[in-house]
Amino acid sequence: MVHRGVLIVLALSALPGTALDGALPKIEERARHQTSKLPAHVCTQTVDRAVRKPGEATPRGQDRLELEVTVIDGKERFARAGGQKFEDRELRDFIQRGVISTGGFALHVRHVFHPGAAEFKPKRETEAGGRKLLRFDYEVPWENSSYKLAVPPHESVVAFRGHLLADSETFELARLEVIADEIPRELGMDRSRTVIEFSHLDAGGGRHLFPVRSEVPVAMLDGFEYHNRSELSGCREYQADSKISFAAEPASAPAPKPTEPAVTRLPSGLLMNVQLDGEIDLRSAAPGLPFLATLAEPLRDNNGSVLAAVGTKLTGKLVRLELFEAPLDRYEVGLELATIEHDGKPVEIVARLQDSGGGSGAIKQRKEFMPVFDKKRSNRFDVLARGSGRGQGTLYWDAKQPRIRQGYRMVWLTGGEASDSVR
Repeated sequence: MVHRGVLIVLALSALPGTALDGALPKIEERARHQTSKLPAHVCTQTVDRAVRKPGEATPRGQDRLELEVTVIDGKERFARAGGQKFEDRELRDFIQRGVISTGGFALHVRHVFHPGAAEFKPKRETEAGGRKLLRFDYEVPWENSSYKLAVPPHESVVAFRGHLLADSETFELARLEVIADEIPRELGMDRSRTVIEFSHLDAGGGRHLFPVRSEVPVAMLDGFEYHNRSELSGCREYQADSKISFAAEPASAPAPKPTEPAVTRLPSGLLMNVQLDGEIDLRSAAPGLPFLATLAEPLRDNNGSVLAAVGTKLTGKLVRLELFEAPLDRYEVGLELATIEHDGKPVEIVARLQDSGGGSGAIKQRKEFMPVFDKKRSNRFDVLARGSGRGQGTLYWDAKQPRIRQGYRMVWLTGGEASDSVR
């Protein structure tokens, strides 16, 4: 079996808390100082990819990718080598096959040191290459994690663990390891491991600490193993000798300052792939309950231009919640999206639910057949999907599993007066 889907390893921010050891705050301070300087730099990243098939002793080279990487607005951004534009889209949108990872340039470090994300164990002392190092093992539980593994069409946030090594005198990072091995089976992955090594490079007339090398072996459940080896080179300060822009912006000159706020219109007929930001417990919920969601994929217009990036916030509410007993104990959950974030402000939106994920408890909907029992289906029951009100959608949910989990995916179609005149 050849895995043609792109696998993305992401690391994002998490939740607040405390540290355990006197050296740890110093390492954290140095790490924050280091990552704060990265947005001022662009580096060339070379990725050698290899795959070991079942029965083979060693991995075989697959291809080499050459990219430019930087940090813009707190996110790692990539461009093709030699390009001048960093595109406002996911790396997987233009790397169409094989295994690829993000997070090694800055996000893994930020995630581990985000206050309260990781649970650190007491330090140990070690030595490598004549250098005295401090070692801290850590774990990031699922509830604190925003580390995402994806093998399209499936993706999941997972817990992870590992260790870090830091210089015992300067407290600078020397190595960071990230291991994920509690992975939902639908992803087809057994284990992912990322090892990042840090060293100083010349850039912008000085020497700065960079994540110069990383190794990412990924083991699949079917016996395939993918190996990525990345190296940084050619780092430079982009204020001095590089032009950084998103693809939608002109590269030749800065955009003029508008004299009044620009107007953005959200046309009808656009698909929004969203995911819940929190859990909805149907046992205690009631109509009117608000919920939060984010865009799981960029929202694009009919020409492919990005109107709203991944992570854009949306709000909604429950408009109906009913419990039925026959022929299967089930909830019928009416949802409505209310606003989407635009220029930092909530803007009214009208959209209708088109499709939803197969989370635990979701009951499959049919568009043509009457409700029937089906013992061969895991959901045990199919229901005839009925129309919802303007700008609404209905989920059918098994009453024995009454929680709609965080991360549940839904696809909504824009339409209606409000979404035709968003400003």
